[in-house]
Amino acid sequence: MKSINIIFICLIYLISCGFITNGEKVSSLVKQGNKEYKTGNYQKAIELYNKALMLDSKNKKINFNIGNSYYHMKEYDKSASFYEKSDKNAKTLFNLGNSYFNEKEGKPIDKQIELCNKSIESYKNAMKFDSKNIQIKKNYEVAVKKSEELKKKQENQNEQQNKEQNKSGEKQKSDNKMTEEERKKEEAKAVLNVLQQGEKEDLKNNRMRYVIPNYNGKDW
Repeated sequence: MKSINIIFICLIYLISCGFITNGEKVSSLVKQGNKEYKTGNYQKAIELYNKALMLDSKNKKINFNIGNSYYHMKEYDKSASFYEKSDKNAKTLFNLGNSYFNEKEGKPIDKQIELCNKSIESYKNAMKFDSKNIQIKKNYEVAVKKSEELKKKQENQNEQQNKEQNKSGEKQKSDNKMTEEERKKEEAKAVLNVLQQGEKEDLKNNRMRYVIPNYNGKDW
């Protein structure tokens, strides 16, 4: 019984040592990543952070660091995905809002509106943690204004598109009407040609039937 307890204690010790060693590796990789991050070598920092994340997949601080790295590389869709897996606080939500707002550039207008609205929601949540932060409030107001502009632009585009579609539909109807009129004209022309041809034939036959003889003799 005593020997079993000793073995059990040894196993716990070995597991604990493993955790400590694993934690030290994570800490070392994060420190190296931070060093690369500070020098602006964001891609290298991401590689080191990802190695640390493989050892500690639920570490939210590492996700935040990776999000920051991608943000500086202007890969806003990736930065947003890592901020979403980070601790929810004013700083993270502010950065998340910035990622959404910048990600909209170059996207179709409906996608721009979607991302703009997501940035607004992130800023609102950030203000719940830090209501007095002027920068968060300013970015929130910019995002709201931009969202309204995009919606107005979309309305104008839809209105213009509807006008063009209506115009195209009217033109098609007009073309169809002209085609129908032309068909009727051709039919009438064909009928007229047939009648004229018939009249010519009748006239020819009548002439042949009532030819006046060419008489040069004297009248009796």
